[in-house]
Amino acid sequence: MMPVDGKKRILLVRQYRLPARSYLWELPAGTIDPGEKPLQTAKRELVEETGYRAKKWQKIAEFYPSVGFLDEKMTIYLATELTAGEAKPMDDERIQTKWFTAKEVEAMLLNGKIMDAKTNIGFLKWKLYFAGK
Repeated sequence: MMPVDGKKRILLVRQYRLPARSYLWELPAGTIDPGEKPLQTAKRELVEETGYRAKKWQKIAEFYPSVGFLDEKMTIYLATELTAGEAKPMDDERIQTKWFTAKEVEAMLLNGKIMDAKTNIGFLKWKLYFAGK
């Protein structure tokens, strides 16, 4: 999901990603549990990873991150009208959160400091179609 506050700042999480062998800044995300819908997962993961809850949710992107060999489909929701709370990460998660301006995120994308597809796609879709609203 893409949490955006009233100042149009974006909340990113930083955590170690084993396949990348690196700490990455990215949009909060998580795996859909059996029986869950993507929006339910987004709401649950937002609280788990950041502590925030959102009153408004809007789908901004749906895509296959690696259609050549995975059937995984990702959905990104814009989460707004946020209320802070206590994060509830899983025992093995070490997550740092930080608010960034749109200019900061754009600079991080351009200079390669943000490397994952969902954050690239989510930010660009938001900037093109939702940021001005």
